[in-house]
Amino acid sequence: MFKSDQPIPSKDRGLYFSGTSYLQLLPTATVLLAPSLTVEAWIRPQGTGVRTIFAKYKDCVSIFALRLRSNGYLEIAETQSSTTDNTGLIENKWVHIAVTVAFNSHFEDTSVSFYQNGVQTSSFQSLYLWDTHLTAPFSIGRNSGGDFYKGFIWSVFLYNSVLSASDIAGKVTPQGCPSGLSFCLSTAAFLQTAEGEACLPACEYGCVRNTDCSLCSERLCSVCEDFETTRASCRATQSCSCLHGGIRIS
Repeated sequence: MFKSDQPIPSKDRGLYFSGTSYLQLLPTATVLLAPSLTVEAWIRPQGTGVRTIFAKYKDCVSIFALRLRSNGYLEIAETQSSTTDNTGLIENKWVHIAVTVAFNSHFEDTSVSFYQNGVQTSSFQSLYLWDTHLTAPFSIGRNSGGDFYKGFIWSVFLYNSVLSASDIAGKVTPQGCPSGLSFCLSTAAFLQTAEGEACLPACEYGCVRNTDCSLCSERLCSVCEDFETTRASCRATQSCSCLHGGIRIS
């Protein structure tokens, strides 16, 4: 069983965040905020309101956050200021996003640039002063005050340098796609297989397609227990039984 605050693995869609779930990384010295940095992610946002893609915070105050505003525009923020992209995102559609933050040599000015699908959408001059607390938590899917993200996240990367426009353009193919494919992410809903077929009614955590039947997704895996037996049953009868919460369903 998944807990309500856990994102759920979805085949060819990454992790599904329900609007109450998130990931929190342990505070370690390896998750720091460099003065100049790049963040990038593949996301498919859903819902409304402010939605945090990822954030670093201490004592209930966000030190750094990448989030969607209620109008669907991407925003980067810290404790004192924020900068918003000029181009909104389309709900429930996959998009590769990237934001670069570059300080000048005297830390008196900051250049912030936004990218969507490898193309720069806006650039601003601003002033940011990151607080690099070594023990501050780093979360994906929420910030210190909530603002939970809803939708799918395939990948998130944080770099301690400013990537060039050509570097960002070279990263728009989702990591993990088979060789020769520039895009491989599913557009199916959460309660569908990656191929777009409806899950069985009892598949609370999604399902996957295997051969001729739809199998419920169980915690931390994408197929039923006793997979080989179930697969053979699928082929023979065009139906399958899946262990779900201790009850076998067909």
